[in-house]
Amino acid sequence: MRVSLVAEAVKGTCAVCGAGSVPVLPFSLIFDGQAGDAEPLCASCLFTAGGIRVDVPLQSLTPEPLGRRKGLKKAKKTSQKQEVDIAAELGGTTQPGSGNQRGAKGDVRKKGELRVEAKFTTARSFSLKLDELYKISGECGLGERPVFVIDFLEPGTRKPKDRFAVIHFEDLKELLNASGQHR
Repeated sequence: MRVSLVAEAVKGTCAVCGAGSVPVLPFSLIFDGQAGDAEPLCASCLFTAGGIRVDVPLQSLTPEPLGRRKGLKKAKKTSQKQEVDIAAELGGTTQPGSGNQRGAKGDVRKKGELRVEAKFTTARSFSLKLDELYKISGECGLGERPVFVIDFLEPGTRKPKDRFAVIHFEDLKELLNASGQHR
């Protein structure tokens, strides 16, 4: 039997005590062919003297058919192409391992200016969670602004349909003031 627990601190709201804008640990649990996500917990709730119980609803990880593996490879290739394209357009660099390495978080970085998280979808909508925005914000270095880029692609061909960037409202006001378009 093998159990894998994955957690990375992000800024968010604790599911137990409700403390907001604090470092929390959302957990992903993989156990015996099943996986699930736990609600984020702050350090106070996680390390209480009496311990804490967290229920994690698990879903079966069925073996992937060969076509699914091909789809995952295609998604990885699309993601890498997106990161290279964004880096070229913004004058930044792609992060090693798409940000999965310590000290090289985010997908694209322009040191001292931007830290970008890039996602894509072939659907007509994209669900964006506040924790995802806090995560990229928390990964920014000194003077860097967090940017969340979403590419909408044509189903089937995966050709770009449109690209949007989500930035913090305060950063938008600063950009408008710098360009003289905001009073």
